[in-house]
Amino acid sequence: MSRGRRDNDSWISYKEESRIAAFFQSVLSPPPETGEKAFTLIADGKNIRLDFPKKLIDLRGLMVDIPYTKNPGTGITAKLRELLKKAPDHTEWQVNFEKPGYAGSMEIEIREGDCFRAWTGTKFRDKSRFPARIKAAATALLHEGCRGEFQIEAQGESVFIRKK
Repeated sequence: MSRGRRDNDSWISYKEESRIAAFFQSVLSPPPETGEKAFTLIADGKNIRLDFPKKLIDLRGLMVDIPYTKNPGTGITAKLRELLKKAPDHTEWQVNFEKPGYAGSMEIEIREGDCFRAWTGTKFRDKSRFPARIKAAATALLHEGCRGEFQIEAQGESVFIRKK
């Protein structure tokens, strides 16, 4: 363990085959995201300890931030926006398309910024593979001034949106 010139610069060096490496692999699995705090090193007199942040568990599934669609005035998003414009005071909407799409149901949170939050049972390593109709519904909700949590369900040719 080493400490830099400034008080808050510290690091731990170890060989890959050491016992501490196996310890870190077990405790930090899955590995933290870049910029996420992995642990805090606490020096208390002659003792040194590591404090690991508690992970929040959301029983709704995995939480992912997904970027809104780039072209909110075209395609599926445009059709969904028209539906929302016709009935802005409703809490439930349904739209039917000519062709069926992927089936799925998901809770989402519409928020300001570039991304909406989705709770899913699937881990999306490639966010571009996120269900297009759910992403389009989230973008339509954003652009029509809707905020908060929604349940979006895609079945066959239909998409159902419910405000929670």
